[in-house]
Amino acid sequence: MNPLLAAFVAAGVIDQATAERLNRQMDSAAARAWAEAMLERANVGALAGQQERMIGLLRGNGFDPTDAQWRQFWHDEDARLWADLSDSYRDVASERAAAQAIITAQDWSTWELLNKDVDEWVNTYYTSPGLLDVGSVPNLNTTAREQVADAFIRWTRGGRDLAPGADGGLPVLIGQLEPIFGPVRAKRIAVTETTRIFVEGQSFGE
Repeated sequence: MNPLLAAFVAAGVIDQATAERLNRQMDSAAARAWAEAMLERANVGALAGQQERMIGLLRGNGFDPTDAQWRQFWHDEDARLWADLSDSYRDVASERAAAQAIITAQDWSTWELLNKDVDEWVNTYYTSPGLLDVGSVPNLNTTAREQVADAFIRWTRGGRDLAPGADGGLPVLIGQLEPIFGPVRAKRIAVTETTRIFVEGQSFGE
């Protein structure tokens, strides 16, 4: 174990489990693999929840929501999706920032301030509607919104051969939604955001 971490455990500053998590971060490959797996699990669950809510919107409105209902749905999804993701993103960024403090031999007394910096960055970046913050939840939802609109149009025009409101054609739509809410996109987001968090983690505490 990293000597500084061992000293923190001996002094009662951190517990053994925390030390082991931070020690993992000393191995960049292990740290990245853990972070990607953590964020992938979070995104798989969050995107599946988003799809379920969207199907609920369709069923609740006879499979023909108004434009206003669609706008409200996506507006609400900025908060809902982030609620499902925030804890995991915060944990990954926090752990990486703590490890960076150890790697650069900063005093552990800076941790409280560092943790505030991490929380501020995570909350600011991932809730930002700014176009340059491409990994933020509002921007992820903008991409999903456009793709869902295309899939829904294809479904209503050709994929669904039953009357509006019938569920028989729903599996066709769900199949078309898989690239938007499925595990492949979840993994892609996880890999991209792990890289972003690791790069940003180098600046925490500077």
